[in-house]
Amino acid sequence: MIDLSQHFYNPGYGWYQVETTLHGQRVIVYVSGRGENDTAALSQRVNQDIDWISQHYDAILAYGVEQLLPDKNAYWADEPGKLTTSEAFKAAMRLGALRFHEDRRIEITFTAGKLFWGHWIIIWLDEDYRMTKAYLEG
Repeated sequence: MIDLSQHFYNPGYGWYQVETTLHGQRVIVYVSGRGENDTAALSQRVNQDIDWISQHYDAILAYGVEQLLPDKNAYWADEPGKLTTSEAFKAAMRLGALRFHEDRRIEITFTAGKLFWGHWIIIWLDEDYRMTKAYLEG
């Protein structure tokens, strides 16, 4: 359970920064504090969002695989003709960070080992928890 009143707030950036564990992985959590002065209400919302992510974690991973595996096999192959399976792709994804934006969108960052030569996988959820896009960054 995250209590933002007990964590670092950077007023220059308008973000809280917290570390937690989710699915056995250490995760950095960033929460926009802009427009919200009630840390208890903000903490409650973030905890609800984290619960939703935890309950739908496999679906989030599957979405990342569905969106990015074709590009991995078409443009990022380790060896010509050697295809990455969806199982191997999913197994390589490691949760790294969650960013809770003030408009209620959520940005989920994964590391992916050597799948994309060190780039991150980013998956966005809208305010209704719909997965809207997955892409590489870094």
